[in-house]
Amino acid sequence: MFAQNTLNRGFLVAAATASVCCGTLVMAAPSYAAGFTDYYNPTVAGTGTNGNWTLNNGPNLNSGNFNVSADLTQITLARPSNSGSGNTDFTIAAPSTGSFSFNWSFTPTDGRNRFAWLLNGTPTTIQNILVDTENGDSITTVNGVFSPQNISQGDTFGFRLFSDPFASATTSSTVSISNFSAPVTPPPGPVIPTPAMLPGLVGMWMAAMRKKRQQEAVKEEA
Repeated sequence: MFAQNTLNRGFLVAAATASVCCGTLVMAAPSYAAGFTDYYNPTVAGTGTNGNWTLNNGPNLNSGNFNVSADLTQITLARPSNSGSGNTDFTIAAPSTGSFSFNWSFTPTDGRNRFAWLLNGTPTTIQNILVDTENGDSITTVNGVFSPQNISQGDTFGFRLFSDPFASATTSSTVSISNFSAPVTPPPGPVIPTPAMLPGLVGMWMAAMRKKRQQEAVKEEA
């Protein structure tokens, strides 16, 4: 009897430990895309002509454009010197909750320039540059790193390039995004017991043990 009780208690402890430990596995870290790959690849079929991305220009609809490198590590937004005053937005809906980050390289044109990141339509300025070459200013490329920003599944996020070129402008305003990392939908995993399931699991085991003892008692009586 002592051996059986000890075995039973040991089984319960092991079951509780396994359930709690396994429960922590449910909180797996989100998966991330490296560069503009998979869901973030603007060159593959998606919900629009730019994959899952949306390119929006305003108010000059023929102004901004983008291109992606052959190895999918970088995209570049550009607004020509004759584009007039306006924004070029490049946005996408987050397929999963997590954080995103990137490196950037911003080259202004002769005039007013601004680079911002967008979250659900709200811009946050990263760089705001005024260049007036007629007064001695020079056009200089500025580089930086965007620290990880939390986003939730369904959020629309991305980039905005604004320019208001002067009449003297001869070059485009551009921003290049590289070292891009953002969450993707993780593959489905196995159903794993969690701590909340432990009472039910223990109850099922105890019921099975009672049934087994009853069957053994019937055999002994026979």
